Amino acid sequence: MTNRYECPIRPCGWTWDEPEPQLPSLADIIASPLGRPLAARFANSEAVFRRHLETHSVEDWVREVMRLRDERDQLLANWVIL
Repeated sequence: MTNRYECPIRPCGWTWDEPEPQLPSLADIIASPLGRPLAARFANSEAVFRRHLETHSVEDWVREVMRLRDERDQLLANWVIL
């Protein structure tokens, strides 16, 4: 299975696919040497996200927040009508 991550800024279209790790229990991770490589993988994923998200300006983020607010308000207005 693959996890697909998408940039929340429209119409950016950036995606990143990462194979889903097969995770043992948290207790097994903590108790085993597997914990470090798994933590490194998660840290790498976060770094990939940060590098991409930092390519967007503050204006991009403000526009997206406003778009989402408008979308939410429209959904709420339609829900109340029903």
